[in-house]
Amino acid sequence: MDEVAHVNAVHFEGHFLIGEGAFLGRTRLSQVALPNTLTGIGVGAFSGCTRLSSVRIPHNATGIGVGAFYGSSSLTSVTIPNSVTNIVYYAFSGCTNLRGAYFLGNAPLFSSDCFSSADQATVYYLPGTSGWGKTFGDRADRALAARSSGE
Repeated sequence: MDEVAHVNAVHFEGHFLIGEGAFLGRTRLSQVALPNTLTGIGVGAFSGCTRLSSVRIPHNATGIGVGAFYGSSSLTSVTIPNSVTNIVYYAFSGCTNLRGAYFLGNAPLFSSDCFSSADQATVYYLPGTSGWGKTFGDRADRALAARSSGE
């Protein structure tokens, strides 16, 4: 454990799931490059990574585990691809600076408390996707404006 105590950036390769508590409490971790070969994010994988500011989940990931980013208080944005079909309990709970969760596909199955204590977060989704309502995970949601190809 001491070998990674001072990690501030991570890069991955190959097909894999980030396991339970893999980076739990790594307060110096400020950025992570997740490859398209990632299949999921496990329980508490990035919980307490208080310097992590944004995450773009790659297009092969299918799930985000319990408390995956719990208490990652510097997280301001997360982009979630259409491949994610399940977001469970407290996935982004305690992400007190989360402003935007950007969904690139239909609404996944989710726990109503997946964004608890992320009171400033707004969920954004693409026009033409389905399963969205007035709220998602107890957060307001909004369709992103469609852009013309000339913009």
